[in-house]
Amino acid sequence: SVFDKGAFNKIRQCQDIADDLEVAFLVPVFPDPPNMVCFYTHALDRDSLLTTIQGLQRLDKQLLAMIDNSIRRLSQGGWNVDSKVLMTGFSASGMFANSFTILHPKRVIASAIGSPGG
Repeated sequence: SVFDKGAFNKIRQCQDIADDLEVAFLVPVFPDPPNMVCFYTHALDRDSLLTTIQGLQRLDKQLLAMIDNSIRRLSQGGWNVDSKVLMTGFSASGMFANSFTILHPKRVIASAIGSPGG
């Protein structure tokens, strides 16, 4: 999908920075259901937080599960991994990072958010 390609491009763009900082870099890809004007998963907006659509409920908690899975796997591989994450995003993903940080402040060490709109 276009979102998968975007995620792979983001990984390629940021891999050197992540390597230099010796940090893991997680780029989740959440589906964006067609024909849903007021529902934008990439922004973690109110409608996406309250949805009952199977598989799309509480994307913030799905991301926490991805983070915890990554921490577990990296720890098993000998990495020293903090339970707190750095969040970043621009535009809709800035809105996502902002909402995620507000919802889960104990899991976020810092956020860098650009042009979150809304």
